[in-house]
Amino acid sequence: AEDETFELVDEDGRVVGTAPRGDCHARGLLHKSVFCWVMDPEGNILLQQRSLAKKLGRGQWDLSVAEHLQPGEEYAEAAVRGLQEELGISVSRADLRPLAPAHLRDLKLPNFHDRELVQNYLLPGWRGDQLTVDPVEVEGTRWISREDLIRDTQANPEAYNPWLRSEGSSLSWLQGACGQLPTMTDQRQLMVGQADAEDEIFELVDEDDRVVGTAPRAECHSRGLLHRAVYCWVTDPEGKILLQQRSLAKKMGPGQWDLSVAEHLQPGEVYVEAAVRGLKEELGISVDRADLQGPLAPTHLRDLKLHDFHDRELVQSYLLAGWRGDRLEVDPAEVAGTRWIAREDLVREVRAHPEAFTAWSRAEGSSLGWLQGACVELPGATKLPTSVPC
Repeated sequence: AEDETFELVDEDGRVVGTAPRGDCHARGLLHKSVFCWVMDPEGNILLQQRSLAKKLGRGQWDLSVAEHLQPGEEYAEAAVRGLQEELGISVSRADLRPLAPAHLRDLKLPNFHDRELVQNYLLPGWRGDQLTVDPVEVEGTRWISREDLIRDTQANPEAYNPWLRSEGSSLSWLQGACGQLPTMTDQRQLMVGQADAEDEIFELVDEDDRVVGTAPRAECHSRGLLHRAVYCWVTDPEGKILLQQRSLAKKMGPGQWDLSVAEHLQPGEVYVEAAVRGLKEELGISVDRADLQGPLAPTHLRDLKLHDFHDRELVQSYLLAGWRGDRLEVDPAEVAGTRWIAREDLVREVRAHPEAFTAWSRAEGSSLGWLQGACVELPGATKLPTSVPC
């Protein structure tokens, strides 16, 4: 809530006034926040995934709780409140352990400047067996060992918001994955971006794939107008699959892992041409139509409904098998990261953390038989013919 009131403080933490949240974040007015880390008896750390509705770091993994202080509130009180409101964890101030003196965190972005005095607390050895998350604030949760968190922040720093990485490093919890707040250039992906041009024109089709008109992207996705898309999977000579992580500026699935390339067709384009174009534009992979295998299955319908978003597409899938290129040149407006993964590991990860992968990659991989044992169909999606295993 942009009109929420924050207390303003000086660098010694003394209250010097009040201002709305929107004013604080526009002008860099110093205010207070609290961070709280939750650990289980084995020392695993509880992470929360930020809601996809957040303006900053949407879909990124965050520390257990981060809260702004309300007027008249103390740091520990805000931590107790945040644990209850965001995760359903009921504790008292006495259950929390302060970790370090209050210190300044300063994050600058275009049209956004967040200056906070921050205090960290630890809730150690929490034995609760169920979390009740606030869906407005929290997209998901997971427990992770410190060692796995260090490895994952090293391999995929863009999946974690900068204050988790910076704060964890300064507390020596992520030694070896030390990361200061990113530069202005790196921080562009934290903002709600324009990775998808809403006025881009799509051809509309009927269910027999005949063109019946055109409409802007935004209208297609708000009204569920049927249009075309192509998916392309890239494998290396050992059979590992190339995944791309969607830009954090994306409206749908920001930060989630996706199949190698997914492209809407441009007017007059055929499916395989769009796949060739997408490989070049998003990943820097130059191939010819003849290099692609497919379509891997008949053209089929994918139907995804989420809140005010309705994406109805006719889809074909293609495969670029045995790719031997040694370097990818990704489009940072579209792609936050890439990785190669064995099919067996992909199946395990989709089972364990389905929320980390786009719904369409899970559905398409399952329909093609690539995710046997981890089948997840999109609600209302037309299944592929029974000859294609799922």
